[in-house]
Amino acid sequence: MDSPAQTIHRVLLAALAVLGGCAKSAAPGGQPAATSDPIREQLGLVAAPGREQVIAHCLVCHSSAIVVSNHLDRAGWEDIVDQMQHNGMRPIDAAIREAIVAYLERTQRPDESGAVDGPWAAPRYRPNPLWH
Repeated sequence: MDSPAQTIHRVLLAALAVLGGCAKSAAPGGQPAATSDPIREQLGLVAAPGREQVIAHCLVCHSSAIVVSNHLDRAGWEDIVDQMQHNGMRPIDAAIREAIVAYLERTQRPDESGAVDGPWAAPRYRPNPLWH
């Protein structure tokens, strides 16, 4: 017969085993649940090299919604960055510019827009109310 301390020990071990099984089965297929990306959840920007530069240099003036609603090829993104620099974007060096354009080219391609030609082409776009 077990002592009270041994019984408590066995109950605690059983409870930990059950809780461990619940934690493992939190995601489908028994895989651990994926970690969330709070920046993507809040801003819509995919985690990839260059995201920090886009946040630091583009979101100073624009909502992330305007970034994620556009889907361009490399030449299109280069034109946009040129236009922003002409319109008063703070000066950036060539390495930062390349990181921004490469990020946008990789994450905001024309073939991933879902509705380039339809009436809902830019559903998340909300112009800055101060521009009106």
